[in-house]
Amino acid sequence: MSGCSAVYDYDQDIFYIAGGYNQLLNSLDTVYAYDPRLDIVTQMPFTLPAPIDGMAGVYDDALFFGGYTGSAVNQVLSLKYIKNAPTGSDQIM
Repeated sequence: MSGCSAVYDYDQDIFYIAGGYNQLLNSLDTVYAYDPRLDIVTQMPFTLPAPIDGMAGVYDDALFFGGYTGSAVNQVLSLKYIKNAPTGSDQIM
């Protein structure tokens, strides 16, 4: 998996890895959680709203933004609740 984004959730001590692309260059909609204490990676039971790669991640509240789905993406995705989220945002958890 390449082109993915990762953020660290300080409250849960978990890294979230989202999107990216596979060896066939197909964008992915998967989200994984990595627990560094147990050294375990788990695929989450939800997906991104669409397959996407090249997003940027922000530490606070596990935010991902931008990316590429065949064209540039202008949206914000959150793994947590966002108060006053920008128009066009999706809450996926």
